[in-house]
Amino acid sequence: MKNPIPIETGRIVISKAGRDKGTAYAVLSLPSEDRVLVADGKTRTCDHPKKKNVRHLAAKPDRIPELAEEPKAETRRLDEAIRQGLKAAGYLTT
Repeated sequence: MKNPIPIETGRIVISKAGRDKGTAYAVLSLPSEDRVLVADGKTRTCDHPKKKNVRHLAAKPDRIPELAEEPKAETRRLDEAIRQGLKAAGYLTT
């Protein structure tokens, strides 16, 4: 069954497979149809995003609007926006 929530830039996703299972990320970009680049702003920053297969991600209804609006912004500012967005949505506790 396909996920009814589209995976797009700025969308919050949860990893369903791999070592990072259960980790919340924000989608930075979609370089291909079946791969995305994700970051959590702490261990995976915008400078070193993680490549994930879209089948291994569960999209959530929450989005981080700063990523969709300013994809070329300073990476430190984007990392902070990702951390704040994940925390505000309840996916990041620290």
